[in-house]
Amino acid sequence: VLMEVGTGEILAIANLSTKTGTLAESYNVAIGSSMEPGSTFKLATVLALLDDEKATINDTVNINNSTKYYYGQKMVDSHIYKGAHTFSLETAFEESSNAAISWFAQKYYGSEPEKFISKLESFSLSAMQGIEIPGEPEPFIKNTDDKHWSGVSLPWMSIGYELMLTPLQVLGFYNAVANDGVYVKPKFVKSIMDGGEEITHFETETLNPKIAGD
Repeated sequence: VLMEVGTGEILAIANLSTKTGTLAESYNVAIGSSMEPGSTFKLATVLALLDDEKATINDTVNINNSTKYYYGQKMVDSHIYKGAHTFSLETAFEESSNAAISWFAQKYYGSEPEKFISKLESFSLSAMQGIEIPGEPEPFIKNTDDKHWSGVSLPWMSIGYELMLTPLQVLGFYNAVANDGVYVKPKFVKSIMDGGEEITHFETETLNPKIAGD
């Protein structure tokens, strides 16, 4: 999905899949399909830590064999193997380290996971965008009242699991970061024309004037 930062205009979407047996644009996955966003969600975790002043980009953690354990569950960096290695929060994000990012989240939010969830909500990650095209599912951000909440929920959420978002909802958040914190609604129609004359013009709509910062 290609989105213009300041206006929110959606310039292009590609949804090629093999659901019908051949490569085809058969379903608008970007708008209609919720999924675990995985590593793309690490930006939200890092922003939460920074905005809550829990950590700085220079704080560090030692990771052995690219692995951390939470209540007996193994968290591993399948694409990184460095033996004993020290990550800063900055390099953990740059290299997309599951073990390091989850450690920071668990260290600073483990005793109060509801504060992490509240911060995600303040980023508008739990709110629907209200786009005009039908089929947008409601985001799912697990909370501590959920019957499936467990001790590993927080670290797994911090790297994009145990929660559900559409690609467009993830993009809306990224766009807000690029837009100095202003979350604008994805816009699919700029205007309606009749015989070359504009009869309706659609302005950019702000969904959240400031997702983080002062």
